[in-house]
Amino acid sequence: MSKFVVPSYKSDNFHCPICGVYSHQDWRDLYVGSGYADDNLPFQWRTNLSYRPYPLTVSYCEHCKCFSLWAGDKLIIPSASTLPHPHVETPTKVSKTYLEAMNVYPSSVRAADALIRIALQELVTELGDQGNNITEDVARFVEDGLPAQLQQALEYLGVIGDCPVEPEVIHTEDKRDETTALFEIFNLIVEYMITKKKQMKTLYNKLPKKELLSKELPEQDLFQAEESGNEELTIVVSNEKIEIESNKQVGTVDQLV
Repeated sequence: MSKFVVPSYKSDNFHCPICGVYSHQDWRDLYVGSGYADDNLPFQWRTNLSYRPYPLTVSYCEHCKCFSLWAGDKLIIPSASTLPHPHVETPTKVSKTYLEAMNVYPSSVRAADALIRIALQELVTELGDQGNNITEDVARFVEDGLPAQLQQALEYLGVIGDCPVEPEVIHTEDKRDETTALFEIFNLIVEYMITKKKQMKTLYNKLPKKELLSKELPEQDLFQAEESGNEELTIVVSNEKIEIESNKQVGTVDQLV
């Protein structure tokens, strides 16, 4: 899963605010006056002009062949949104739908609401679940570390639960606050299920393995180890020691490892 790159002024590559695809951007400053067209470019830029009344710049996406207009270092077309950009760890396939929802929000909150719900389902699928029952999928996420408060918020907003709102159904009411919350919840799910997992894995891999065994452990934890031939192993973890039981012998870590 590649990271989302937020559009930024004069950057060579980022996710296009129009098509949502990571692509190269060609930049030109806009001038007013007489000049000539450069036929060697994929579109006609007016160059060698004498007057530039406003600091306007355009970026041209090589993927969708569309222009974005910037005033100074601020994106103004497509409409700049007050909504948060998709999390940098958002999978590229999903970020396209998220951006579409974000861009349509200023003109239609109801359409944005429907699109961000679709993006949530796409995110669930991208995280490894089927997306056929988002209520069950989110419940599994909670077991895997997602805060239960996010599950409750999704239920309150009708994304999950006994009667979830179908993403394709556009609300008859303009519920701006609730729609905005869905964008924020989307990014929090990415933060907990992708970013924090990576951080914890990196941290764990840095810890010395001997010190890990010496730390205070939970009262008791049981889990099955991988089978080795015909031998089945069970590891019993307690505060005092770590025991390994098998159908052949029982002993401590020092005896068996």
